[in-house]
Amino acid sequence: MTLRATCSEGCTITARILRGTRQVGGAKPVTRDLAGTTTLRVRFSTAAKKQLAGSQRLNLFLVVTAEDAAGNSVTRRVMLRARR
Repeated sequence: MTLRATCSEGCTITARILRGTRQVGGAKPVTRDLAGTTTLRVRFSTAAKKQLAGSQRLNLFLVVTAEDAAGNSVTRRVMLRARR
């Protein structure tokens, strides 16, 4: 799954996929030196793929965090419903 994120200044962006409190996927942190939009590639772990194969539907959360050089951070959570 690809994800686009925008920063108004240089920042570091991280993305995680959670099932409850457990992390079942994510993306490598991306650091931008200048303002702009970047693309993250979010992937499921092998265990999450097996869980999805064994169930009809999963409720997951996508958590994206952006942090600038001064340490200011913003976190956004979105619920995802994965179906087979």
